[in-house]
Amino acid sequence: MNKKSTREVITKRGNMQGTRNKFIKGLSLLLIVALLGSNAAPSVVTAKTTEGTTIIAKEESVQDDANSQGDRNIDEDTVKEKFGEKIDFLKMSKKATIVTENKVMLVDMTASKVLGGSYLSSRSYFSEFTDLMFILTTLREASLTDIVTISKRAASLQDENIYGFEEGDKISLYDLLLCFYFTGSEDARLAIVDHMTDKDTTFIAKMNSVARSIGVINTNYSNLNGDYKKNQNTMLYDIYSIMYELLNEDFVKEVLSENKLFITYQNSAGKTVRKACVNQNMIDAKSVTVPENMKLITVFSRNCKVLGNGQIALAEGENGHYYLSILMEVDERRDIGKESGRILEVVNGTEYFDEEILITPTPIPTVTPTPTKKPEPTVAPKPTVTPTPTPIAYKAKIPTESNNARYQFLMNTNYKAYTIYDAPAGYRSATEASKNMTVITVPVWKMNSAGKKYSSTMKLSIHKKLADGVSSIFKEVYALPMKFPIKTLLGYSYRKVGGVGLSNSTLLSIHSFGAAIDINPGDYDNDYFLGKGNDLRDKSNPYCIPDEVIDIFASYGWFWGGDFEISADTMHFQYLGLEFLSYQGKSPFRELKYKNGTLMSGNDVKNLQQRLNRLGYKVTVDGKYAKSTETAIKKFQKNNKLKVTGVVDYSTWEKLINLTHYMGYVF
Repeated sequence: MNKKSTREVITKRGNMQGTRNKFIKGLSLLLIVALLGSNAAPSVVTAKTTEGTTIIAKEESVQDDANSQGDRNIDEDTVKEKFGEKIDFLKMSKKATIVTENKVMLVDMTASKVLGGSYLSSRSYFSEFTDLMFILTTLREASLTDIVTISKRAASLQDENIYGFEEGDKISLYDLLLCFYFTGSEDARLAIVDHMTDKDTTFIAKMNSVARSIGVINTNYSNLNGDYKKNQNTMLYDIYSIMYELLNEDFVKEVLSENKLFITYQNSAGKTVRKACVNQNMIDAKSVTVPENMKLITVFSRNCKVLGNGQIALAEGENGHYYLSILMEVDERRDIGKESGRILEVVNGTEYFDEEILITPTPIPTVTPTPTKKPEPTVAPKPTVTPTPTPIAYKAKIPTESNNARYQFLMNTNYKAYTIYDAPAGYRSATEASKNMTVITVPVWKMNSAGKKYSSTMKLSIHKKLADGVSSIFKEVYALPMKFPIKTLLGYSYRKVGGVGLSNSTLLSIHSFGAAIDINPGDYDNDYFLGKGNDLRDKSNPYCIPDEVIDIFASYGWFWGGDFEISADTMHFQYLGLEFLSYQGKSPFRELKYKNGTLMSGNDVKNLQQRLNRLGYKVTVDGKYAKSTETAIKKFQKNNKLKVTGVVDYSTWEKLINLTHYMGYVF
C-alpha cells in the first residue's frame, strides 16, 4: 500500500456501504491529482448523526490535516527533513555514558547520534512497549482504507470496551487504529486482530516478522498486550528502531501531537455515530518536566509492576533537532515524567544521577489505654445537645485571608505574577521545586465502559504544606452520594503557563508551586473556554466536574479555574489566587485583517486557518491572511450572528476558539 496521504484515501464516512470499485476509482483520481500538484480544496461529506442532526466531516488534504493538529503540531515535511539516517547497532558505542540503575537511551534523531545511555546491550524480559509494534504491524500488513466489522469478541469485552462498540458496527481501519493509538483500548486491539487474522498467534507471528524486517536485534513477542512473560523480551535499541520506523509513517505523523480527534462509524442499525477520541499520550505528556529550551512533542508511557515502568519522550530542541529519550525498568517509586525530563537535560550538558528514593515509614498508631472509670453519682439527665463540630486543625494552619498570606505561607514571599526569570527561592528550577513536593494517595471513584463505578485510589504530587488539606478534599469528594468518577489527576508540574494566546508567556504555572490540581484533563467537558464565565460544558457528562466538587474545594480556600478572567479553565483548581492570569488591560490576540493587498502572517494566522478547516470552512493553511481567509471569516461571522467585517476581532476569536476548544491553544 502507498502509505502517503492516508487521510486522502479513507472511505467517505457518510457512505461506508459504497462499492469498492467506486472507491478505487476515487483513490486513483486523488493520486493523479496529487502527482500533478493540484491545490484542489478538500471535499466535504455530509452524514446523519445518531441524533438525526447533520454533521459535516471533511476529507482533508495531507497538508491541511498536518497543519490542523493543535499546539504540538509537527509539520510533515519538516519531520522528514530533520530525522537523519537510522543508527546502525553494530556501529554505535555500547559504552554506558549515564550512570543509573534504569535502562536509558538518549538519541539525537536529527544527527543520528546516541548521546548517552546505560545497559544498551541488555535485554529486558518483557516488552512494555508492545503497542508500538502492534501499530507498526497494522500499518505494514493492512490497508487503512479497509472497513472493519466489529467482531463479537471485541464487542463482548466488559471493562475494556472503551468506545462502546457493538458486534456488527462498521468502521474504517484508519479510525479504529486511531482509537487504539490514542488509548490502547483492548476493544480496538481485538477488532483489528480479528479483521486481519484468524487467531492471535497469527498476528503475533506477523509482529515478529515485521520486527525482523526492520532490523531489531533482541525482540520477541509472545502475546499481544505486553504482559510479562520470560520469553517476551526487548532491548533499548529495538525500541529506538521501532520508534524510528513509526515516526516515518504518515499515519503517525498525522496524529502524533493531536490532543483529540473524532471517529465516525456506522452502527449495526445503519446509523452514523461520531465520538471523540482523546489522546492519552498527550495527557501523559503534561507530567514530563521537559527542559525549558525544548518543546515536548509526544510521550508514550507504559507500566509494568513486575520490572518497573517505561516512558518514551520525543522533544524538539531550540537548535531544531529532535531528541528521543527511552526509559525502561524505572522503579515505580520514581516520578517517571521527571526522570524523562532529567534525561533530556543531558542534551544541555547536565549530568544525570539517580536521586535517592525517600521512603517515609508508615507510623504505627499508639494505642491509648482506656482509663479506669470511677463510679459517678447518679444525676438527672440533661437535654441532648447537638455538639458543634471541632474545626479541623490544618484549616486553621492554611491562610486564606489574602493572596499575600497564601504566597507567604508557601514560599515566604508576597504575591507576584512570577516568571521563569524571577521565580522565588526554592522554585527557580524543577529540581528546587520538587524538594517542596510530596506524593499522596487519594480515594477516588472510577467508572468502566458500562457506566459501573468502583472504588480505587490515585497518586497526586502536591506541595507538602497543602498535602493534608488536599487529602481531606478528596475524601469529601469521594464521600459525595453521586460517586463522582475521576480518570485523571494532575498536580505538581514545573512549567510555564500554556493556554489561549499565551505561547510567548514566561509566567510560571501555579502547578510549578504544587498548588494546582487538574481533574479529568483532556475530557471534552473539562477544558479551556475563552472569555470569563464561558463555562460551556455539558454537565450531563459524568466526568464533567459538578458544582458539589467546586464547592468542596472552595470550602478549603481553593479557587476554581472556571473563574479566570482570561478563560474558563474548567478542569483546574488552585490554592493561590486567580489574579496572575488576566488580560491586564490588553487582549491576548492580535486583530487580523486583509487590507489593500497587505498580508498579515504568522502562527496565529495558521492557528486561525486550522480552526476554520476543522469547522468545514475551506481555506489553505499557509499562515497568510489573504482574501480567501477573509472570505471564510465572513462566512463564519454570518453563520454565527457576528458582525460581518472579515476582521478577526476579539469577539470572532472568542466564538471560533470556543467552537474548537478541543484543539490546541498555544499559538
